Amino acid sequence: MLAEIADCLASDGGETAVRAVRRNKGAPGIDGMTVKQLPAVLAERWPHIARELVEGRYRPQPVKRVKIPKPARRSDRALATPLSTTMSI
Repeated sequence: MLAEIADCLASDGGETAVRAVRRNKGAPGIDGMTVKQLPAVLAERWPHIARELVEGRYRPQPVKRVKIPKPARRSDRALATPLSTTMSI
């Protein structure tokens, strides 16, 4: 299975991930990176990210947690916003 993951990661350099973020109309992460900026950043960082994923060493950066008020509830809903690169993975 690890070889399949490696093949998948190496085959498109994160292009599938970027397409998925675009298709889902992904909002900027806590780093403020837009979907338009994401391909260039992933092109630069993808070899390192893919290597960490294959080796089992990838650790996503901490997420920003915010509370969203819900009118129908007494309590707020917690929402975690990751970095744009983490969302694409």
